[in-house]
Amino acid sequence: MTNLSKTNGFPLSKGSIDLLLLLPHYLDNIEDFIHLSSSCKTLHDIYTEHPPLAGLLFELAAASSLEISGPKPHFLIAGVACQIVEWAIQTPENRIEFHESFRTEGTFGLFELCKKRGKLTLDEIRDLVDRKSTLRSLVSIHWQRMNRIVNSEHIAMLPYLQIAMFGGLFAASVRSFCEPGVTNPLHINIRLDWWVKCLPDLSRNDSWDIINAQPSWIGGR
Repeated sequence: MTNLSKTNGFPLSKGSIDLLLLLPHYLDNIEDFIHLSSSCKTLHDIYTEHPPLAGLLFELAAASSLEISGPKPHFLIAGVACQIVEWAIQTPENRIEFHESFRTEGTFGLFELCKKRGKLTLDEIRDLVDRKSTLRSLVSIHWQRMNRIVNSEHIAMLPYLQIAMFGGLFAASVRSFCEPGVTNPLHINIRLDWWVKCLPDLSRNDSWDIINAQPSWIGGR
């Protein structure tokens, strides 16, 4: 284990280290944490040895304006969908909160729930970014084969991320359909409400208004 009190030759008291470990709680987004942890070897060693809580890192990523976090909020929701549904099926109260999050506010309401319950470590964030690079390549190949022009990479990625979201959120429900006798943890009405509220029909003009209407709180804590 790294001796943080002697990191980089600068002696640090335990109180000083404790204060530095509190700093991530006062940052605005993941960019601030990246800059902070890479500003010197002392801070890099401290945050490598004692990384911020996964819930805090997800909140910082949710507030990010970096391109790697987009299309937001779909990309980050897909990243923690399995976590959210595991939490949702634990109690009837959780199940109601999960349902109400998107039944009333659609994808953005679900994103708010993810900010409360979702957790991502630094390694998981890196893994998500790698997967996004793979997805970007596949989307490009698919659209080229269809002879279609990609006007917006984020819009082109939405259908694939929506599939990932559905798979993460409702895999157990699909499994109960494929395996008779397996208990269905989420009622069909919950799945239907998700389809209605979180899958806009791109052939309708008002659906494009939904996609483009990014609430003012997206990108801030």
